[in-house]
Amino acid sequence: MKFVKVEVGLNESAKMRRHIVLVLSFAALLGGLALFVFGISRGFPPSMIHMGTGAILAVIALTLFANTHSVVDIVGMNDEYVWLRGAKSTFLNSLPELAKK
Repeated sequence: MKFVKVEVGLNESAKMRRHIVLVLSFAALLGGLALFVFGISRGFPPSMIHMGTGAILAVIALTLFANTHSVVDIVGMNDEYVWLRGAKSTFLNSLPELAKK
């Protein structure tokens, strides 16, 4: 199995947007878990809304977090090529040509 580390340079606005989404998704996860625990502590019939809202909020937060943590995914690799998912053509065109061996 081969491993490769790819570092992608992001401009400041992309870094800030990514950071904001990560912080908000983490806060939503904590809020969802707190609502869920609050609903359990209050008893089942009256607080099903709290539990349901907390569970939905936690799932949404985990989905946002899972889709935001990676900028570029590597889908395949051999001795000459690396196949990437998530890299736009403008980024790929900005890379220098590699010398052939």
